[in-house]
Amino acid sequence: MLLAYCLALLFVTGAIAEVFYHRYVGHQAFKLSPRMESAIMYLGSALGMGSPITWALLHRYHHAYTGTDKDPHPVELCGWRAMLLPNKPKQFGLGRDLLKNKRLVRGHKTCDRIHNTVVMVCLIGGFLFENYYLLVTAILPLFYIRFLERVVAVYLLHKIGYRLFPTKDDSRNCVWAFPFIFGGAWHNNHHRYPNSADYGVLRYEIDPYYWLIKLIGYDCITHRARALTDYNRKAK
Repeated sequence: MLLAYCLALLFVTGAIAEVFYHRYVGHQAFKLSPRMESAIMYLGSALGMGSPITWALLHRYHHAYTGTDKDPHPVELCGWRAMLLPNKPKQFGLGRDLLKNKRLVRGHKTCDRIHNTVVMVCLIGGFLFENYYLLVTAILPLFYIRFLERVVAVYLLHKIGYRLFPTKDDSRNCVWAFPFIFGGAWHNNHHRYPNSADYGVLRYEIDPYYWLIKLIGYDCITHRARALTDYNRKAK
């Protein structure tokens, strides 16, 4: 049961990171109702995802400056060193639109306080009552966020795999990353069409996170048909 809980917790953490922080806040690839937006945001704060505005800003600068000295997620900083990646952007020019969303601004201001409270309660309760589920809740999401996700996203998706589209960066689609981040593994497709809610292009490039997006969101932007046309034209 504990193993099943750990796997479920990792899936929820990864889904919030990829669906909400990445595709929703970072790229605005679909829309959410205000209540759904707030619910997912505060759950992400509780799990240690941090500020959605900060996360989105760092990611937008990664897209804008991939492979340059300004990239906040340099490929060379991999392995255990991924723990040292910056958590706060140095500029806010690419995120002025996010500051207009009062709910996101509120989440930006309260995320650390919410997470610290959750961790404290889980650690104290876990040790006092010998409850491993509480201890796992306090620790496991941080491992995913601060290490596993960053090692996969920073290294594998820019070093190992294949490329369907020529981009200014070295982004790649990596089958080996699929068990960890599902549709996020099709990174080259994403860098070619960053605002698409669906990352898959070829038939086998399934994207379970897109299925989730269609359940909880609306007005999804998808460039799959256009991307497939571009790929077929390039293949000829």
